[in-house]
Amino acid sequence: MPDDDVEGLRIAVVGGSSGIGEALSSLLRRRAATVVVVDSDPSAEVVADVGAEADCERAMAEAIAILGGLDGLAITAGITGYAGIEDTDSVLWRRTLEVNLVAAGLLTRHALAALRDSAAASVVVTASAAGRRGYPAFSAYSASKAGLIHWSRAAARELGPSGIRVNCVSPGPIDTPMLRGRRPEGADAAGWSEVLAERTSLGRVGRAEEVAEALAFLLGRRASYITAAVLDVDGGETA
Repeated sequence: MPDDDVEGLRIAVVGGSSGIGEALSSLLRRRAATVVVVDSDPSAEVVADVGAEADCERAMAEAIAILGGLDGLAITAGITGYAGIEDTDSVLWRRTLEVNLVAAGLLTRHALAALRDSAAASVVVTASAAGRRGYPAFSAYSASKAGLIHWSRAAARELGPSGIRVNCVSPGPIDTPMLRGRRPEGADAAGWSEVLAERTSLGRVGRAEEVAEALAFLLGRRASYITAAVLDVDGGETA
């Protein structure tokens, strides 16, 4: 059913071909928003590697042209991987930071002109409970997500006078291809979800649709006075 909270809003979902981004794209479309998916997957309307600066600029230009403007930018793209500090070289550090942190700044930069023309402008980024807590063999990912949380707060301060809200959703363990495909060396594949579930207060892994609901809310009109917020959707992992 259409929902006037996001109905008619023009939203680019970066990382919208799988996982949380795919759930968000589907939810927004069901609620009558106009959505363009930006992703490295060839199925996306706009194919881009957001770890490359030129692709961030091109992706925003193409998405804005397709949408005829821009009201919302949802950044759900990210990469993860487990590596001990001694195995985390400069290549891994740079790639993780470029995709998980730097891309948010660059995508927003190239979306600013269109967002300033919107009466309901919003940027929402997707961080992680790992940005609040430390875990072994997860230093680069954790640092990138911690940086993203603080970037969103600084961006909210800077862009608020232009009427652009910036918020952050911080998921815990969510059942996505990323979670199912990554685990520490030596971890039992069959039991890894149970290990993650035990870190939460609710005792389970979350669903992508549960995170999508939070993202959609922050993109929508009912959140018009919310900016610089970090909304934990982590089952109590960071409690």
